[in-house]
Parts: sequence; structure tokens; C-alpha cells
Amino acid sequence: MGCYVDPKDETKEEFLMREGREVESDYISENYRFIKEKGELPVVLVDNGNFTAAGIAYCEREFERFVRYDNRPKRFFIVSIEKLKEVSYVEGYLNEAKEEEWRTRYN
Repeated sequence: MGCYVDPKDETKEEFLMREGREVESDYISENYRFIKEKGELPVVLVDNGNFTAAGIAYCEREFERFVRYDNRPKRFFIVSIEKLKEVSYVEGYLNEAKEEEWRTRYN
């Protein structure tokens, strides 16, 4: 299902404009690990026509899923993990991603 931004008192777009910085997808592709090491994560704002979704790329594989070409307009933001914790369940996803990385690397 994925992890998404879901602020209670503002729109996803308002949250991203206030707390994020907009970047090109290539910047994220080339710097994902550096971004995460700085305590930030990419968020992909996807226009689904009737609604938007702001998916959090909590691991590189999740980011790759978001950037696949599918005709939907997308905008890319970098947001502090601490700020994302206030509007999502990202902490649980990060823990799962760590466990999966460990299993993949050491099994």
C-alpha cells in the first residue's frame, strides 16, 4: 500500500510547500542515500486526476516505484523525517526497510 503524507489541518500541497523543498527526480535518483543520511526523505506528489497523493519514498525501491512513467503528473520534494512523522506513519515503514535491508545484506 505504501506510506503517504496525511496532514489533519492542511492539504498535502500546503504541507509540502511549507516543509519541503521541490527538486527534480534526477536529483533524488543520484543522491538518495545522501538525502536519507541527512535525515530527510523524498516525497512524490502524484496527480491522480480527482485527487492527489503524496507518497513517501522511505527506501530506494519505493522511490523507483514512484518514478516509473505512467502519464500522471508528479512533483518531487525533500522533507525532514521528523516533519514527516507528524503527518504519516513513516517511522514504522523506516523500521521495516531497515529490517529488510539487513536480511538482504546478511542472509
